[in-house]
Amino acid sequence: MRNGSGQTSGLFGLMGHVKLPLKAELSTELFASSGTPYNITTGTDANGDGDFNDRAAYASGPGPGAYSTKFGLLTINTVNGNVPRNIGTMPGTVHLDTNLSRSFTLPGSKENPRTFIFSARSANLLNHTNVTAVNTILSSGAVGQPVAADTARRVELGIRFMF
Repeated sequence: MRNGSGQTSGLFGLMGHVKLPLKAELSTELFASSGTPYNITTGTDANGDGDFNDRAAYASGPGPGAYSTKFGLLTINTVNGNVPRNIGTMPGTVHLDTNLSRSFTLPGSKENPRTFIFSARSANLLNHTNVTAVNTILSSGAVGQPVAADTARRVELGIRFMF
């Protein structure tokens, strides 16, 4: 779902923290959103404003500069294109991050306790491909194809000593 500003409006977030047996703790964050809208551009500056983000136009038939897309037959041979803004939508995103930790307090002074904390943290635990940018240039032949994404699953192990 999109709002008038071209921002994603279908958002979901869930955060939790659970104390497990053996003094372990688990925290998690889940965020999901619908895809962000994007414009289809020609990649040229036909109107001479200095920006290479001119919108494409609907083509009346096949020919030079016309491309068949999932949005219909579009052409780059235009000055002020009539393809609506934000016609494309990138894939939705899903982020699941977790942290499992366990602390151990060492014997010693109550005023200055010494503690070891062992942790295992994961980012993008589901290893979902979260697209951050797509090709928006009609004449490239790959319009709508992903060109950038967030990092894949990452697991970090850590030890912390507090004294």
